[in-house]
Amino acid sequence: MGFGGVQFLGACVGSGSNDLGAGLGPISLAPHFNDSLHLISENRSGRAHQALPGILEFNMKLASLTSLVKSKGKFPVVLGGDHSCAMGTWSGISDFHGKPLGLLWIDAHMDAHTFETSETGNIHGMPLATLMGYGDKELSQLMFEGPKVDPARTVLFGVRSFESSEAKLLEQLQVRVFFMGEILSRGFEVCWNEALAIVDSGKEAFGVSLDLDGLDPKLIPGVGTPVALGLSAQKVYEGLIHLLENPRLSALEIVEYNPLHDRDFVTGNYVLKLCDQVEKILGNRSHSKEFQI
Repeated sequence: MGFGGVQFLGACVGSGSNDLGAGLGPISLAPHFNDSLHLISENRSGRAHQALPGILEFNMKLASLTSLVKSKGKFPVVLGGDHSCAMGTWSGISDFHGKPLGLLWIDAHMDAHTFETSETGNIHGMPLATLMGYGDKELSQLMFEGPKVDPARTVLFGVRSFESSEAKLLEQLQVRVFFMGEILSRGFEVCWNEALAIVDSGKEAFGVSLDLDGLDPKLIPGVGTPVALGLSAQKVYEGLIHLLENPRLSALEIVEYNPLHDRDFVTGNYVLKLCDQVEKILGNRSHSKEFQI
Protein backbone atom coordinates (compact mmCIF):
# COMPACT_ATOMS: atom_id res chain seq x y z
CA MET A 1 0.00 0.00 0.00
CA GLY A 2 1.06 3.54 -0.67
CA PHE A 3 -0.83 6.72 0.05
CA GLY A 4 -2.04 9.73 -1.88
CA GLY A 5 -4.70 11.74 -0.12
CA VAL A 6 -4.68 9.27 2.77
CA GLN A 7 -2.29 9.18 5.73
CA PHE A 8 -2.15 5.98 7.78
CA LEU A 9 -1.10 6.40 11.42
CA GLY A 10 -0.33 3.42 13.66
CA ALA A 11 -1.26 4.16 17.28
CA CYS A 12 0.88 1.62 19.14
CA VAL A 13 -0.69 2.00 22.57
CA GLY A 14 -1.69 -0.92 24.80
CA SER A 15 -1.36 0.24 28.39
CA GLY A 16 -4.92 1.53 28.48
CA SER A 17 -6.10 -2.08 28.51
CA ASN A 18 -5.64 -5.22 30.58
CA ASP A 19 -4.02 -6.80 27.52
CA LEU A 20 -0.95 -5.10 26.07
CA GLY A 21 -1.41 -7.01 22.81
CA ALA A 22 -3.45 -4.24 21.22
CA GLY A 23 -0.31 -2.13 21.13
CA LEU A 24 1.19 -4.72 18.78
CA GLY A 25 -1.64 -4.41 16.26
CA PRO A 26 -0.21 -1.61 14.12
CA ILE A 27 3.26 -3.17 14.25
CA SER A 28 1.93 -6.46 12.88
CA LEU A 29 0.16 -4.62 10.06
CA ALA A 30 3.05 -2.33 9.13
CA PRO A 31 4.82 -4.72 6.68
CA HIS A 32 1.72 -4.59 4.46
CA PHE A 33 1.89 -0.81 4.01
CA ASN A 34 5.21 -0.42 2.15
CA ASP A 35 6.47 2.08 4.76
CA SER A 36 3.37 4.29 4.45
CA LEU A 37 2.09 3.45 7.96
CA HIS A 38 3.63 5.94 10.37
CA LEU A 39 3.99 4.26 13.78
CA ILE A 40 3.62 6.22 17.00
CA SER A 41 4.95 4.49 20.12
CA GLU A 42 4.01 4.95 23.76
CA ASN A 43 6.27 5.41 26.77
CA ARG A 44 4.51 3.18 29.27
CA SER A 45 4.18 4.58 32.77
CA GLY A 46 2.22 1.69 34.26
CA ARG A 47 -1.22 0.15 34.12
CA ALA A 48 -4.69 1.38 35.09
CA HIS A 49 -4.38 4.78 36.83
CA GLN A 50 -0.57 4.59 36.66
CA ALA A 51 -0.83 4.53 32.87
CA LEU A 52 -2.15 8.09 32.81
CA PRO A 53 1.15 9.99 32.29
CA GLY A 54 2.20 7.75 29.41
CA ILE A 55 -1.22 7.78 27.76
CA LEU A 56 -1.47 11.54 28.13
CA GLU A 57 1.92 12.00 26.44
CA PHE A 58 0.98 9.54 23.70
CA ASN A 59 -2.33 11.21 22.94
CA MET A 60 -0.76 14.65 22.87
CA LYS A 61 1.53 13.38 20.10
CA LEU A 62 -1.30 11.69 18.25
CA ALA A 63 -3.62 14.71 18.50
CA SER A 64 -0.93 16.99 17.10
CA LEU A 65 -0.38 14.58 14.22
CA THR A 66 -4.03 14.13 13.25
CA SER A 67 -4.52 17.89 13.27
CA LEU A 68 -1.39 18.35 11.17
CA VAL A 69 -2.43 15.65 8.69
CA LYS A 70 -5.75 17.45 8.17
CA SER A 71 -3.96 20.76 7.67
CA LYS A 72 -1.98 19.14 4.85
CA GLY A 73 -5.15 18.12 3.03
CA LYS A 74 -4.89 14.44 3.93
CA PHE A 75 -7.50 11.99 5.21
CA PRO A 76 -6.22 10.40 8.46
CA VAL A 77 -6.73 6.70 9.11
CA VAL A 78 -5.64 5.80 12.64
CA LEU A 79 -4.98 2.13 13.39
CA GLY A 80 -4.88 1.16 17.08
CA GLY A 81 -3.88 0.22 19.51
CA ASP A 82 -6.33 0.16 22.40
CA HIS A 83 -9.26 2.55 22.30
CA SER A 84 -7.59 5.11 24.55
CA CYS A 85 -6.00 6.41 21.35
CA ALA A 86 -9.40 7.86 20.40
CA MET A 87 -8.71 10.74 22.77
CA GLY A 88 -5.78 11.79 20.61
CA THR A 89 -7.35 11.01 17.26
CA TRP A 90 -10.50 13.05 17.74
CA SER A 91 -8.98 15.84 19.81
CA GLY A 92 -6.70 16.55 16.87
CA ILE A 93 -9.47 16.36 14.28
CA SER A 94 -11.70 18.59 16.38
CA ASP A 95 -8.83 21.05 16.81
CA PHE A 96 -8.44 21.27 13.05
CA HIS A 97 -12.14 21.98 12.51
CA GLY A 98 -12.34 24.35 15.47
CA LYS A 99 -15.52 22.82 16.83
CA PRO A 100 -16.94 19.57 18.26
CA LEU A 101 -17.47 16.74 15.79
CA GLY A 102 -20.19 14.25 15.07
CA LEU A 103 -18.94 10.75 15.86
CA LEU A 104 -20.12 7.24 15.01
CA TRP A 105 -18.73 4.97 17.73
CA ILE A 106 -18.97 1.30 16.69
CA ASP A 107 -18.23 -0.78 19.76
CA ALA A 108 -19.45 -3.60 21.99
CA HIS A 109 -18.82 -1.27 24.93
CA MET A 110 -19.79 2.28 25.84
CA ASP A 111 -16.29 3.45 26.81
CA ALA A 112 -17.92 6.20 28.86
CA HIS A 113 -16.29 5.58 32.24
CA THR A 114 -14.21 7.98 34.29
CA PHE A 115 -11.66 7.09 36.96
CA GLU A 116 -14.44 7.60 39.50
CA THR A 117 -16.79 5.06 37.92
CA SER A 118 -14.40 2.46 36.47
CA GLU A 119 -13.79 -0.67 38.55
CA THR A 120 -10.66 -1.58 36.58
CA GLY A 121 -9.19 1.88 36.02
CA ASN A 122 -8.38 0.89 32.44
CA ILE A 123 -8.28 4.04 30.36
CA HIS A 124 -9.46 2.33 27.17
CA GLY A 125 -12.88 2.28 28.83
CA MET A 126 -12.93 6.08 29.18
CA PRO A 127 -12.28 7.79 25.84
CA LEU A 128 -15.84 8.68 24.89
CA ALA A 129 -16.55 10.31 28.24
CA THR A 130 -13.27 12.18 27.95
CA LEU A 131 -14.04 13.43 24.45
CA MET A 132 -17.33 14.83 25.73
CA GLY A 133 -15.51 16.73 28.47
CA TYR A 134 -15.80 14.36 31.43
CA GLY A 135 -13.18 12.53 33.47
CA ASP A 136 -9.51 13.39 33.82
CA LYS A 137 -8.97 17.11 33.27
CA GLU A 138 -5.71 16.82 31.35
CA LEU A 139 -7.07 14.21 28.96
CA SER A 140 -10.32 16.10 28.39
CA GLN A 141 -8.40 19.30 27.62
CA LEU A 142 -6.09 17.89 24.95
CA MET A 143 -5.41 20.56 22.31
CA PHE A 144 -8.05 22.91 23.75
CA GLU A 145 -10.55 23.20 26.59
CA GLY A 146 -14.05 21.94 25.98
CA PRO A 147 -15.69 18.88 24.41
CA LYS A 148 -14.25 17.44 21.22
CA VAL A 149 -17.42 15.68 20.12
CA ASP A 150 -21.01 16.88 20.12
CA PRO A 151 -23.26 14.56 22.17
CA ALA A 152 -26.23 15.48 19.96
CA ARG A 153 -24.32 14.13 16.94
CA THR A 154 -22.67 11.18 18.66
CA VAL A 155 -24.03 7.66 18.18
CA LEU A 156 -22.96 4.36 19.75
CA PHE A 157 -23.62 1.35 17.54
CA GLY A 158 -23.52 -2.33 18.50
CA VAL A 159 -23.36 -1.96 22.30
CA ARG A 160 -23.93 -5.12 24.34
CA SER A 161 -21.62 -4.85 27.36
CA PHE A 162 -21.71 -1.85 29.70
CA GLU A 163 -22.10 -0.61 33.28
CA SER A 164 -24.96 1.46 34.63
CA SER A 165 -22.76 4.47 35.40
CA GLU A 166 -21.79 4.73 31.73
CA ALA A 167 -25.37 4.42 30.58
CA LYS A 168 -26.41 7.10 33.06
CA LEU A 169 -23.89 9.60 31.68
CA LEU A 170 -24.87 8.94 28.08
CA GLU A 171 -28.55 9.19 28.94
CA GLN A 172 -27.91 12.47 30.74
CA LEU A 173 -26.19 13.80 27.61
CA GLN A 174 -28.96 12.38 25.38
CA VAL A 175 -26.50 10.36 23.31
CA ARG A 176 -28.22 7.89 21.00
CA VAL A 177 -27.22 4.28 21.68
CA PHE A 178 -28.12 1.46 19.30
CA PHE A 179 -27.90 -1.70 21.39
CA MET A 180 -27.43 -5.02 19.60
CA GLY A 181 -30.93 -6.08 20.59
CA GLU A 182 -32.44 -3.16 18.71
CA ILE A 183 -30.22 -3.73 15.69
CA LEU A 184 -31.19 -7.40 15.53
CA SER A 185 -34.90 -6.67 15.89
CA ARG A 186 -35.18 -3.66 13.58
CA GLY A 187 -32.51 -4.64 11.08
CA PHE A 188 -28.96 -3.46 10.48
CA GLU A 189 -29.69 -1.20 7.52
CA VAL A 190 -32.53 0.67 9.23
CA CYS A 191 -30.46 1.33 12.35
CA TRP A 192 -27.30 2.15 10.38
CA ASN A 193 -29.10 4.75 8.28
CA GLU A 194 -30.65 6.32 11.38
CA ALA A 195 -27.23 6.46 13.03
CA LEU A 196 -25.68 8.18 10.02
CA ALA A 197 -28.51 10.69 9.87
CA ILE A 198 -27.69 11.72 13.44
CA VAL A 199 -23.91 12.05 13.09
CA ASP A 200 -24.34 13.93 9.81
CA SER A 201 -27.33 15.97 10.97
CA GLY A 202 -25.46 19.26 11.18
CA LYS A 203 -23.94 18.82 7.70
CA GLU A 204 -20.59 19.41 9.37
CA ALA A 205 -17.51 17.28 9.95
CA PHE A 206 -17.89 13.89 11.59
CA GLY A 207 -15.76 10.81 12.15
CA VAL A 208 -16.01 7.06 12.62
CA SER A 209 -14.30 5.07 15.37
CA LEU A 210 -14.51 1.33 14.75
CA ASP A 211 -13.61 -0.87 17.69
CA LEU A 212 -13.19 -4.33 16.22
CA ASP A 213 -14.77 -5.91 19.31
CA GLY A 214 -18.04 -4.44 18.07
CA LEU A 215 -18.02 -7.13 15.38
CA ASP A 216 -18.97 -10.78 15.79
CA PRO A 217 -15.95 -12.47 17.45
CA LYS A 218 -16.72 -15.74 15.68
CA LEU A 219 -15.51 -14.09 12.47
CA ILE A 220 -13.30 -11.32 13.90
CA PRO A 221 -11.44 -12.99 16.79
CA GLY A 222 -8.37 -10.75 17.03
CA VAL A 223 -9.53 -8.49 19.85
CA GLY A 224 -8.76 -8.27 23.56
CA THR A 225 -12.30 -7.98 24.92
CA PRO A 226 -14.59 -10.07 22.72
CA VAL A 227 -18.34 -10.02 23.34
CA ALA A 228 -20.60 -12.61 21.73
CA LEU A 229 -23.35 -11.86 19.22
CA GLY A 230 -21.71 -8.89 17.55
CA LEU A 231 -22.30 -6.93 14.39
CA SER A 232 -21.95 -8.47 10.95
CA ALA A 233 -18.40 -7.74 9.80
CA GLN A 234 -19.53 -7.72 6.17
CA LYS A 235 -22.39 -5.29 6.76
CA VAL A 236 -20.16 -2.90 8.70
CA TYR A 237 -17.55 -3.13 5.94
CA GLU A 238 -20.11 -2.34 3.26
CA GLY A 239 -21.57 0.49 5.32
CA LEU A 240 -18.16 2.07 5.85
CA ILE A 241 -17.18 1.78 2.18
CA HIS A 242 -20.36 3.60 1.18
CA LEU A 243 -19.76 6.22 3.87
CA LEU A 244 -16.35 7.07 2.41
CA GLU A 245 -18.18 8.91 -0.37
CA ASN A 246 -19.49 11.47 2.14
CA PRO A 247 -17.27 14.59 1.91
CA ARG A 248 -18.01 15.48 5.54
CA LEU A 249 -16.33 12.30 6.82
CA SER A 250 -13.15 13.77 8.27
CA ALA A 251 -11.23 10.73 9.56
CA LEU A 252 -11.48 7.01 10.29
CA GLU A 253 -10.17 5.11 13.28
CA ILE A 254 -9.90 1.30 13.55
CA VAL A 255 -8.84 0.12 16.98
CA GLU A 256 -8.30 -2.81 19.34
CA TYR A 257 -6.74 -5.17 16.80
CA ASN A 258 -4.87 -7.68 18.94
CA PRO A 259 -2.71 -10.04 16.84
CA LEU A 260 -2.10 -12.28 19.87
CA HIS A 261 -5.74 -13.37 19.71
CA ASP A 262 -6.14 -13.46 15.95
CA ARG A 263 -6.73 -16.69 14.05
CA ASP A 264 -4.98 -17.19 10.71
CA PHE A 265 -4.70 -13.39 10.40
CA VAL A 266 -8.41 -13.11 9.54
CA THR A 267 -8.85 -9.97 11.65
CA GLY A 268 -5.67 -8.44 10.28
CA ASN A 269 -6.87 -9.10 6.75
CA TYR A 270 -10.19 -7.44 7.54
CA VAL A 271 -8.36 -4.28 8.62
CA LEU A 272 -6.12 -4.36 5.55
CA LYS A 273 -9.10 -4.82 3.25
CA LEU A 274 -10.76 -1.76 4.77
CA CYS A 275 -7.58 0.28 4.44
CA ASP A 276 -7.16 -0.79 0.84
CA GLN A 277 -10.65 0.44 0.01
CA VAL A 278 -10.05 3.73 1.82
CA GLU A 279 -6.95 4.26 -0.28
CA LYS A 280 -8.71 3.37 -3.53
CA ILE A 281 -11.64 5.68 -2.86
CA LEU A 282 -9.88 8.61 -1.17
CA GLY A 283 -6.30 8.28 -2.35
CA ASN A 284 -6.73 10.87 -5.07
CA ARG A 285 -9.04 13.21 -3.18
CA SER A 286 -6.13 15.53 -2.36
CA HIS A 287 -3.46 16.73 -4.77
CA SER A 288 -1.34 18.40 -2.13
CA LYS A 289 2.37 17.59 -1.83
CA GLU A 290 3.34 14.29 -0.27
CA PHE A 291 3.02 14.63 3.48
CA GLN A 292 6.11 13.86 5.53
CA ILE A 293 6.02 13.46 9.30
